Amino acid sequence: MTYAEADKLWNDAHFGGTKFIEITSDDVKVRATFFCDLIDTTTRNSLLG
Repeated sequence: MTYAEADKLWNDAHFGGTKFIEITSDDVKVRATFFCDLIDTTTRNSLLG
């Protein structure tokens, strides 16, 4: 399965509703930086400006 196919399956399974991602210390070896953007599904533009 390609990354694109896996992304489509994940997106289809998680469309709509509230989203969350739980990250624990087991997920990060030393340090991590995260960025989140909200994308309009029609225009594919950021909703954050």
